[in-house]
Amino acid sequence: MVLSLPVIAYGQTAEVYAYGDARVLKLFREGIPSALAEDEYRICECVHEAGIATPEAVARIEIEGRQGIVFQRIAGRSMLQAIMHGALSADEAGAQMAALHAGVHRLDAPAIPSQRGILAGRIREAPLLTEQEKRAIAERMARLPEDAKLCHGDFHPDNVLVSDSRAWIIDWMTGTSGHPAADAARTMLLLRFGSMPPETPADVVALINRMRQRLLDAYTGHYLRQSGLNRADIEEWFVPLAAARLVEWLPDEEKRELVRFVRDSLA
Repeated sequence: MVLSLPVIAYGQTAEVYAYGDARVLKLFREGIPSALAEDEYRICECVHEAGIATPEAVARIEIEGRQGIVFQRIAGRSMLQAIMHGALSADEAGAQMAALHAGVHRLDAPAIPSQRGILAGRIREAPLLTEQEKRAIAERMARLPEDAKLCHGDFHPDNVLVSDSRAWIIDWMTGTSGHPAADAARTMLLLRFGSMPPETPADVVALINRMRQRLLDAYTGHYLRQSGLNRADIEEWFVPLAAARLVEWLPDEEKRELVRFVRDSLA
């Protein structure tokens, strides 16, 4: 069945297929536990019912042993594509991202994984850091405040869809219950250090790098105003979030930049 469906997008954990005229199928790759798909489905239900702009999760299905979620189909393109094609300026995109993210962070989280627990596990497994550095980072995180708000876990321009009338948040697989400042810190780190996929044309990479700081500044300024947090609230999460990101598949240069950032911050 899967082979007969038109592919819309590929990702590291899933493929997205056209599923009729008004639906898409997010089909997770083999080996992705059903619990992760179920978590994403429940989070999407919660977020959609709360009025947050996210495609409606219509059904949970299994195809050829792989877990899947059927979603409402949104006619649009990613915010990253809109920026690259000049449909959105960095300032406009940053403002839209901040409004969406702050809206998410006003919601109490459903019964989903703990942000702090996930970060602690990733820090323990982080490559390139010494055990002494990991202990120092864990101790630093232990002093940071607790909260149980809805957090996206991977909020960046490629996880926002832009249509003619609004922007929509997608890809809730990494959703957690935690502190908004930590979630915003990850977004700021992604905007600062995040690398483009290896197949991205060189001229597009150059364009994004030129706009990166403007996008970061716009997002940060608007988010601080809308969330009520101050910059220090967010920056104190930078080191734990940067260390935790080292367990992900990243280009070597980005990993080196993150390690330098962590070590400079600990010094």
